[in-house]
Amino acid sequence: MKVNWREVVSRHHEWAHRDDDCVLLMPDPSDEKRLVDKLGSLGFPRVEEFESFYRSVDGYGSKWNVDDEDSWLFVPVDQLPTAVKHGRDWFLKTHPDIAERFFAFINWGNGDYSGYLLDETGGCDGRIYTFEHEMFEFDEKQDWRDFLDSYYDSILDFLSMSLDES
Repeated sequence: MKVNWREVVSRHHEWAHRDDDCVLLMPDPSDEKRLVDKLGSLGFPRVEEFESFYRSVDGYGSKWNVDDEDSWLFVPVDQLPTAVKHGRDWFLKTHPDIAERFFAFINWGNGDYSGYLLDETGGCDGRIYTFEHEMFEFDEKQDWRDFLDSYYDSILDFLSMSLDES
């Protein structure tokens, strides 16, 4: 199934900001070579839905005022290494095996990140996992599932779930 990501993102933004004047940030598609090089440098396996999304739009965010910084929900390709690092840094010392498999590309802007969690063999099933910093106890005995959970089966599920509620 071919997804019109630009339409899905537009509809999600309209739903998320229906009560404010927030401006949609939806850059042109990511350059294919840059995308593949960035993913390779991060040691991330190819995931068709992810690449399809970024081949349509290089990130997705919002801007409230002209003078405000861009607020990226789906970070642009060039910001992926930073998002991955920040997402992992929270629990790298206490849960290094899980942190090394967490590939954050959604930045909630509040300390939480969402992204893929690779399995022990380096594979990815496409589910979106969310790290919730409020649930994290900085304790290696804490079960990682207490602070990292999958709520969405895919990027499309993540961006579409809200559309069913409107």
